[in-house]
Amino acid sequence: MKTLFLLRPAKLDWTDQTVADFDRPLNARGNRTVATLASFFVNEKIEPELVISSSAVRARETIEPILVSAGLHSEVRFDERVYEAIPERLLEVISGVETQTRSVLIAGHNPGLEGLLTYLTGQTEATSTGALAKIRFPDDTNWNSLRARAGTLE
Repeated sequence: MKTLFLLRPAKLDWTDQTVADFDRPLNARGNRTVATLASFFVNEKIEPELVISSSAVRARETIEPILVSAGLHSEVRFDERVYEAIPERLLEVISGVETQTRSVLIAGHNPGLEGLLTYLTGQTEATSTGALAKIRFPDDTNWNSLRARAGTLE
């Protein structure tokens, strides 16, 4: 099976209203969520081969500590196209993944992340900050030809 994980960055800090959305860091709650996620990755043995993350500060502050704390050795690509991406743009980003890659994690933002989950699984699920979704596809799936309802949400 091939696996696509969708991760929404943890809660961001709105204290300083002069900071642009892209540059907003995590707040204290967000940092606690990251620690919980790192433990979850270890306990569930989640180790994606490839991580494609938004380059927004909150996405980096979510994924980088998870990888370090969980001791993961995933290849990481920060891609500015993931920030504020609509589902079609996220599919475009995923289509560039090498066919032999079996597991991919996208760290992105709403509403695009929820829209992608709905498109790929046919299920509508809320993805709050710090949410992680796991979508499974048959082994013969090519990342460059994902179709509607081709995946199963686990």
